[in-house]
Amino acid sequence: MFRNNVAHSIGGDAVGIGAVIFPDETKPNHAECYEGSFFAAYKCNKQGMHGFFKGTKVKYSYNTFMDNVDGSGPQLFYKESFETYKTLTMEMNHNIFFGETEIPDCPKDGGYCIKKSKFAVFPPATAKKGKEMMILGASALPMHKIKGDSTWGAKATMTNNTFSSFNSITKDWT
Repeated sequence: MFRNNVAHSIGGDAVGIGAVIFPDETKPNHAECYEGSFFAAYKCNKQGMHGFFKGTKVKYSYNTFMDNVDGSGPQLFYKESFETYKTLTMEMNHNIFFGETEIPDCPKDGGYCIKKSKFAVFPPATAKKGKEMMILGASALPMHKIKGDSTWGAKATMTNNTFSSFNSITKDWT
Protein backbone atom coordinates (compact mmCIF):
# COMPACT_ATOMS: atom_id res chain seq x y z
CA MET A 1 0.00 0.00 0.00
CA PHE A 2 1.24 3.49 -0.91
CA ARG A 3 0.00 6.29 1.36
CA ASN A 4 0.64 9.65 3.07
CA ASN A 5 2.87 11.21 0.40
CA VAL A 6 2.77 14.39 -1.73
CA ALA A 7 4.05 15.07 -5.25
CA HIS A 8 4.07 18.44 -6.96
CA SER A 9 5.35 20.09 -10.12
CA ILE A 10 6.39 16.82 -11.77
CA GLY A 11 7.40 17.69 -15.34
CA GLY A 12 8.19 15.87 -18.54
CA ASP A 13 6.04 14.83 -21.48
CA ALA A 14 6.69 11.10 -21.02
CA VAL A 15 7.11 10.82 -17.26
CA GLY A 16 5.23 13.65 -15.50
CA ILE A 17 3.34 11.31 -13.12
CA GLY A 18 3.09 12.17 -9.41
CA ALA A 19 2.99 8.55 -8.20
CA VAL A 20 3.17 5.22 -9.99
CA ILE A 21 1.09 2.65 -8.09
CA PHE A 22 2.14 -0.98 -8.50
CA PRO A 23 1.73 -4.27 -6.65
CA ASP A 24 4.43 -5.32 -4.20
CA GLU A 25 5.69 -8.63 -5.63
CA THR A 26 6.91 -9.69 -2.16
CA LYS A 27 3.31 -9.73 -0.88
CA PRO A 28 1.24 -12.55 -2.39
CA ASN A 29 -2.09 -10.77 -1.79
CA HIS A 30 -0.95 -7.89 -4.04
CA ALA A 31 -1.35 -10.20 -7.05
CA GLU A 32 -5.07 -9.90 -6.33
CA CYS A 33 -5.46 -6.36 -4.97
CA TYR A 34 -3.28 -3.32 -4.38
CA GLU A 35 -4.07 0.27 -3.46
CA GLY A 36 -2.80 3.86 -3.50
CA SER A 37 -4.40 6.00 -0.80
CA PHE A 38 -4.03 9.12 1.34
CA PHE A 39 -1.88 10.86 -1.28
CA ALA A 40 -1.86 14.35 -2.79
CA ALA A 41 -0.57 15.40 -6.21
CA TYR A 42 -0.62 18.84 -7.78
CA LYS A 43 0.75 20.47 -10.89
CA CYS A 44 1.86 17.20 -12.50
CA ASN A 45 2.38 17.31 -16.25
CA LYS A 46 0.68 13.91 -16.67
CA GLN A 47 -1.39 11.97 -14.13
CA GLY A 48 -1.38 12.72 -10.42
CA MET A 49 -1.44 8.96 -9.76
CA HIS A 50 -1.34 6.16 -12.29
CA GLY A 51 -0.42 2.54 -12.79
CA PHE A 52 -0.79 -0.10 -15.48
CA PHE A 53 0.35 -3.35 -13.93
CA LYS A 54 -0.82 -6.93 -13.58
CA GLY A 55 -3.48 -7.62 -10.97
CA THR A 56 -7.18 -8.32 -10.59
CA LYS A 57 -8.12 -5.28 -8.51
CA VAL A 58 -6.62 -1.83 -7.94
CA LYS A 59 -8.03 0.92 -5.73
CA TYR A 60 -7.32 4.65 -5.46
CA SER A 61 -8.88 5.96 -2.24
CA TYR A 62 -8.83 9.17 -0.18
CA ASN A 63 -6.48 11.06 -2.49
CA THR A 64 -6.43 14.74 -3.45
CA PHE A 65 -5.54 15.70 -7.01
CA MET A 66 -5.08 19.40 -7.86
CA ASP A 67 -4.36 21.00 -11.19
CA ASN A 68 -2.86 17.91 -12.87
CA VAL A 69 -2.91 17.86 -16.67
CA ASP A 70 -4.09 14.28 -17.26
CA GLY A 71 -6.07 13.68 -14.07
CA SER A 72 -5.67 10.34 -12.38
CA GLY A 73 -6.82 6.81 -13.07
CA PRO A 74 -5.96 3.15 -12.62
CA GLN A 75 -5.40 0.60 -15.37
CA LEU A 76 -4.77 -3.16 -15.24
CA PHE A 77 -3.40 -5.86 -17.46
CA TYR A 78 -3.96 -9.57 -17.26
CA LYS A 79 -2.78 -12.12 -19.83
CA GLU A 80 -4.79 -15.15 -18.74
CA SER A 81 -8.20 -16.47 -19.81
CA PHE A 82 -11.07 -14.46 -21.16
CA GLU A 83 -13.22 -15.38 -18.14
CA THR A 84 -10.71 -13.68 -15.82
CA TYR A 85 -11.40 -10.31 -17.42
CA LYS A 86 -14.90 -10.36 -15.95
CA THR A 87 -13.34 -10.22 -12.46
CA LEU A 88 -10.93 -7.33 -13.07
CA THR A 89 -11.90 -4.26 -11.03
CA MET A 90 -10.61 -0.70 -10.85
CA GLU A 91 -12.01 1.48 -8.05
CA MET A 92 -11.76 5.18 -7.30
CA ASN A 93 -13.27 6.00 -3.89
CA HIS A 94 -13.50 9.20 -1.81
CA ASN A 95 -11.02 11.18 -3.91
CA ILE A 96 -11.07 14.95 -4.42
CA PHE A 97 -10.26 16.41 -7.85
CA PHE A 98 -9.57 20.14 -8.36
CA GLY A 99 -9.15 21.42 -11.91
CA GLU A 100 -7.79 24.94 -11.41
CA THR A 101 -6.20 26.26 -8.24
CA GLU A 102 -5.10 29.78 -7.35
CA ILE A 103 -1.49 28.70 -7.89
CA PRO A 104 -0.62 30.00 -11.39
CA ASP A 105 0.21 27.56 -14.17
CA CYS A 106 2.85 29.95 -15.50
CA PRO A 107 4.22 32.06 -12.62
CA LYS A 108 5.46 35.57 -13.40
CA ASP A 109 8.83 34.68 -11.85
CA GLY A 110 9.58 32.48 -14.88
CA GLY A 111 9.24 29.16 -13.05
CA TYR A 112 7.82 26.01 -14.60
CA CYS A 113 4.91 26.39 -17.00
CA ILE A 114 2.36 23.66 -17.80
CA LYS A 115 -0.43 25.71 -19.28
CA LYS A 116 -2.52 22.96 -20.88
CA SER A 117 -6.14 21.89 -20.92
CA LYS A 118 -6.81 19.53 -18.01
CA PHE A 119 -9.21 16.72 -17.15
CA ALA A 120 -10.00 14.91 -13.91
CA VAL A 121 -10.10 11.19 -14.62
CA PHE A 122 -7.77 9.23 -16.86
CA PRO A 123 -10.03 6.49 -18.28
CA PRO A 124 -9.72 3.19 -16.39
CA ALA A 125 -8.87 0.41 -18.86
CA THR A 126 -7.62 -3.16 -19.08
CA ALA A 127 -5.43 -4.84 -21.67
CA LYS A 128 -3.61 -8.09 -22.41
CA LYS A 129 -0.26 -6.35 -22.10
CA GLY A 130 0.95 -3.77 -19.60
CA LYS A 131 4.09 -2.36 -18.05
CA GLU A 132 6.98 -3.98 -16.24
CA MET A 133 7.64 -2.85 -12.67
CA MET A 134 10.86 -1.14 -13.68
CA ILE A 135 10.59 0.54 -17.06
CA LEU A 136 14.09 0.50 -18.52
CA GLY A 137 13.55 1.66 -22.08
CA ALA A 138 12.15 4.86 -23.52
CA SER A 139 9.79 2.90 -25.79
CA ALA A 140 7.80 1.76 -22.72
CA LEU A 141 7.00 5.37 -21.84
CA PRO A 142 4.73 7.11 -21.27
CA MET A 143 3.23 4.87 -18.60
CA HIS A 144 -0.35 5.13 -19.87
CA LYS A 145 0.28 3.98 -23.44
CA ILE A 146 -1.24 0.56 -24.07
CA LYS A 147 0.94 -1.49 -26.39
CA GLY A 148 -1.35 -4.51 -26.60
CA ASP A 149 -4.93 -5.46 -27.32
CA SER A 150 -7.46 -3.95 -25.01
CA THR A 151 -9.97 -6.17 -23.23
CA TRP A 152 -13.66 -6.07 -22.42
CA GLY A 153 -15.59 -7.06 -19.35
CA ALA A 154 -13.59 -5.35 -16.60
CA LYS A 155 -15.41 -3.20 -14.06
CA ALA A 156 -14.58 0.39 -13.13
CA THR A 157 -16.41 2.06 -10.25
CA MET A 158 -16.21 5.56 -8.83
CA THR A 159 -17.77 6.13 -5.41
CA ASN A 160 -18.07 9.39 -3.42
CA ASN A 161 -15.54 11.39 -5.43
CA THR A 162 -15.67 15.20 -5.53
CA PHE A 163 -14.92 17.31 -8.62
CA SER A 164 -14.38 21.07 -8.41
CA SER A 165 -13.12 24.01 -10.51
CA PHE A 166 -12.85 22.40 -13.91
CA ASN A 167 -13.13 24.96 -16.70
CA SER A 168 -13.24 24.48 -20.44
CA ILE A 169 -10.04 26.53 -20.85
CA THR A 170 -7.10 26.84 -18.48
CA LYS A 171 -6.83 30.26 -16.86
CA ASP A 172 -4.54 32.77 -18.52
CA TRP A 173 -2.20 33.81 -15.71
CA THR A 174 0.17 35.79 -17.92
